[in-house]
Amino acid sequence: VVTITGRGFEPRPIDNRITFNGQLLYIFPQTGSTTGITVLVPPTPASGFISVTTRQGTAVSAESLSVQ
Repeated sequence: VVTITGRGFEPRPIDNRITFNGQLLYIFPQTGSTTGITVLVPPTPASGFISVTTRQGTAVSAESLSVQ
């Protein structure tokens, strides 16, 4: 489980598209806000960037996330 914080998220979780290494992540519905969202990352070891897409555009994490 990873919580992503920032600004500009859509208030309804379903309106945000979150990916890790191109894989669409499950968004916990109760976590939707314009300043953060919680997602479930795959349990398999991997490293890569998280991408967030909303109506305002796409942002990519500044650092790579490592799942071990």
